[in-house]
Amino acid sequence: MRRLLEQWLTADARLRIATWAAAMLLLMALCGLGGIRPGYQALEQQRISLAASEQAIKEQQRQKRALDRQLNAAQRNLPALVSVNFSAMTTGKLPGITLEKWQPEGEFAELVLRSKWLAVPALFHALSRTDARLKSFSLTSGDGVLSVTLRLEADHEK
Repeated sequence: MRRLLEQWLTADARLRIATWAAAMLLLMALCGLGGIRPGYQALEQQRISLAASEQAIKEQQRQKRALDRQLNAAQRNLPALVSVNFSAMTTGKLPGITLEKWQPEGEFAELVLRSKWLAVPALFHALSRTDARLKSFSLTSGDGVLSVTLRLEADHEK
């Protein structure tokens, strides 16, 4: 090794400069590749992440199309919702419900019923199928029977 160093030191100046330049270029290339490699890995990770995101978006679009098809099929199979005109007498004839008072006041009306607890859901279900809009209601209990007060707005009375 010592002999090689002595030969280089005693060699022509052009050879020493060329050797030195080649060594520097080799060193710069090695340092440059070391700096490029982490950047390349980061770009590769971004590419993988973008590919996964693109795949997730495609899957979401596929699910949306499937749900749209299901929704369209359900809408085609859904029977037409027909609302009937509200009648206080019909409401009073529901099982477990007795009409106590019906008082129309302009566009609003007050309906007072006596009911059992189990008949209340059927009452609200029956009201949902009419053109009357429920503005407010109250429930009070006494003697095992409920007093149901409904404040309604009926479309057909306008």
